[in-house]
Amino acid sequence: MVISYYGGKNKQSSWIYSMITEDMKKNMKTFTEVFSGAFWVYANEDFSFCDRIIYNDMNSYLTNFFACCKKEEFIEYLKEQHEPGNLLYFDANISEDPKEVYDYNYNKFKEIFIKYRQELYKDTEGKEIKIDIPDIEMAFKYGFMLRHAFSGVPSKKIGFSYSASSYKEGKKVPEPKSQILLRNVVKDKVQNKLQGVSAFECLDFEEHINKYDSPETVFYVDPPYFGTEANYFRGDEHFGREGHQRLANVLKKIKGKFILSYYEFDELHDFYPEDEFHWETKAFTRASTSCVKDETKDKKGYEVLIMNYDPHQEKKEEYQKRATNDDLMKDVVDMDPSDDDFWS
Repeated sequence: MVISYYGGKNKQSSWIYSMITEDMKKNMKTFTEVFSGAFWVYANEDFSFCDRIIYNDMNSYLTNFFACCKKEEFIEYLKEQHEPGNLLYFDANISEDPKEVYDYNYNKFKEIFIKYRQELYKDTEGKEIKIDIPDIEMAFKYGFMLRHAFSGVPSKKIGFSYSASSYKEGKKVPEPKSQILLRNVVKDKVQNKLQGVSAFECLDFEEHINKYDSPETVFYVDPPYFGTEANYFRGDEHFGREGHQRLANVLKKIKGKFILSYYEFDELHDFYPEDEFHWETKAFTRASTSCVKDETKDKKGYEVLIMNYDPHQEKKEEYQKRATNDDLMKDVVDMDPSDDDFWS
């Protein structure tokens, strides 16, 4: 919607949304993404059937960023920083030599990135991060840093990515990614979506689920995938390996409906047995495959969706109803009108 973020579901959102049945759209009042991240499912799909949309992520920087994106003062601050003479101004006329223009801007934006990465990640390591949401300046720093983070990975070790395209001699000097951030934030579609969010939460998943659970709530659950916990912001601290079992324990008890995303791993079948939960599987190109250094690894991922309901039940019931009607009609056709039972 506004930024790239590790594990985002931009490409999978329509498939995920297709699991929400027509009956659910009539009866569900609240939608929340428990690990909201870049909020792609809500951003891409139509949730006008819900009265409440809740954003939640344990990354307080990210929650604050999205909470600020809907505020006019943040948009004005962001625009101001891109004006000539200010911090994020892209100076395309610093030299007549395109390579010098590129090098100047590359080094300038990389220096800002390293400064913010040090301040937000390294200097706070092991410390509690407290943000009085909405914090405009903090949102600006984090939005810039995440926009320029390689593959959108929120890690203290992640490298700098200047532009969506590389410099090529004889071509136009590519603009920094922070320009894209500004364009995205001010889009009407983005603002309309953000204005529809009822609350921005920064809660542990168990606390969040318990807070919003009801028979009228749809939870989309996209946790750190097994073995990749450390790639998320404080993933080991906020979730860790034990988080997968804890999440399963919580989801098994809820009153609402959940759609859970994962890549398959052995314990997943123990956590969510196929005879108790509905499974769907589909192949996708893995997100952030550029982070995978081992070229022998399959970049094709098999996304698993697990639900505490059967999304095809309505169609099955309709099919059975039609089949029953067809059988009745066949019986009628086969009957003799002179038979007394024909008219009963």
